[in-house]
Amino acid sequence: MKTSKIDPMSMSWILRRLNKSVQKIITDNPGVVLAGGFIRSCIANEPVNDIDLFAGDKAVSISLANSLALSWGRKPIETDNAFTVRGKSDCVQFIHRWTFESAEQVVQSFDFTIAAAA
Repeated sequence: MKTSKIDPMSMSWILRRLNKSVQKIITDNPGVVLAGGFIRSCIANEPVNDIDLFAGDKAVSISLANSLALSWGRKPIETDNAFTVRGKSDCVQFIHRWTFESAEQVVQSFDFTIAAAA
């Protein structure tokens, strides 16, 4: 899959729309990758459904989900694919069914190319 970089204006818009708690998770955990529909929705100026985060392994995902849920006064919900934390205005999914070591691996795994961004 050919990859390209997100332009600085779009990146700025994505970061402004990203929940500050999620920004902190990504900043504090370099192996965590934001990918998928959130990025596409931001660039297209559409409503955001959820925020998908990918980590290197399931243990990291559950740890981060529990930490976010605790800070939001919530409990994570586990499905076959992810640990989901629903906040007042955001839904964050810590994807655990598929784990990757890099953003490039995450993007290459997408079968729906319109959402293949990390």
